[in-house]
Amino acid sequence: MPPELQRIVRLTSFAEEERMRPALRYWLSRPPAERVAAVEYLRRQIDGAGARLRRVHRILDCPWG
Repeated sequence: MPPELQRIVRLTSFAEEERMRPALRYWLSRPPAERVAAVEYLRRQIDGAGARLRRVHRILDCPWG
């Protein structure tokens, strides 16, 4: 490992995480669809409304079929 990089491991309890990150409790209480919608909203703010990942696919010949 290069000398400028250090591995950091931090062990915490759920109670400590709740105290340190109150937003975590809120988002875990929300339904999954609402959480996905919030991530999509943030993505649009950063990448723009039309920016999406391009779909890439290849058609391969199947030698056994």
